[in-house]
Amino acid sequence: MGEEVGTGRVLLICKKNSNSALYKRALQVVDLEVDTVENLADVEGQLSMRPAKAFVHSLEGFERTETTQFHFNFCRGSHAATTHRFMIYRANNMRAVAFSLDCGMQKAVACERAAHTLGHTVNLCLEAGKNRDELQELGLGIATSGRVDLSAEESGLVEKAYKAFPNDPIIRVAQARIHLQRGEYPMAVELSRRLLQAEPYNVRAMTILGEVQAKMGEMELALKLLKKADELSAGNPDRLATLGQICIQSGLYIEGKAYLLTGLRLFPHIQTLRNSLTLCPLETNDFSEVLLLLKNVVTPEGLVSFASDVLKPIVLMRRFDVLNQSVAIALQEFSENSQKCKFLHNLAIELKEMGAKNEAVALLRRCLELDPKFPGAGDLLIKIQTNLAA
Repeated sequence: MGEEVGTGRVLLICKKNSNSALYKRALQVVDLEVDTVENLADVEGQLSMRPAKAFVHSLEGFERTETTQFHFNFCRGSHAATTHRFMIYRANNMRAVAFSLDCGMQKAVACERAAHTLGHTVNLCLEAGKNRDELQELGLGIATSGRVDLSAEESGLVEKAYKAFPNDPIIRVAQARIHLQRGEYPMAVELSRRLLQAEPYNVRAMTILGEVQAKMGEMELALKLLKKADELSAGNPDRLATLGQICIQSGLYIEGKAYLLTGLRLFPHIQTLRNSLTLCPLETNDFSEVLLLLKNVVTPEGLVSFASDVLKPIVLMRRFDVLNQSVAIALQEFSENSQKCKFLHNLAIELKEMGAKNEAVALLRRCLELDPKFPGAGDLLIKIQTNLAA
């Protein structure tokens, strides 16, 4: 990317196997200096000691969860702006092809040997980025962060870079994201489509176009685009959250729940995923799993609030058998009586609003058994019982 970054150094992230020597030769054939790293935990240290133009990651031997978390964290770290990311895919004819995570699928150079295909594919992206200046690097660093919540100042930097370099694919993706954030949907659609015409496998452009279509009410097209993006590059938490929300809005609760749970298992700290799950009815086993995932991530008070919110769809559907089982699980998880009482009181309020007064009374009595003086529980119980007797 920038000239200060190692003249032609590339990190090959690859387990030692029958293909590792082939991959190394594949990169060396275009005069790239290659250092091999076998563990994802060592990549940051290697780049801190000596920068590299790119890293090329072979997926063989790495667990999917480990890989997804690594790339999610890396693209938000200090090296994202100056280090291009590639993954290696192998076709049935044994030719290795590099997939750029920051641009898209680059067409493999027509060569018979896998070494030439892989080496030239990686070099294609690196050569394209040689002439970036400081302004473009600023926009590039923000664009490759993968974040969807750019500040006004960050958006301004991207727009300046876009005006100076309107054909740079990474900055164009970031500009499309800005149009989406501002509600400028036609402009976001036009820019995303132009990107996909040039790079049909540009996952970020595909994701943005899918999100725009959802905003415009084209749910079927949005799902098609986002599912394809997830197949190409699985595990992005923002995209999984969006997929889950669209499925739920379309009445596809089981499918939406599957996307959200997949995201939460990988990234339990992502608020968007937790918020989206409160829109989806959870079975007892799902509720139990989610509480365990979040137990060491959120505060005890936050866990109580989330547990109350995530059971609201079950209350609305009046599935009291599932509700009672989930309540029993939650009361086992909460260690303090104050947490248990707050949880029971919250649910009792929801049940009262739904007209399920007998069920609300049962929860309030359990609350008062734990703490006879819990604020508001006694008054609410008397109010409901009075209405029942009237």
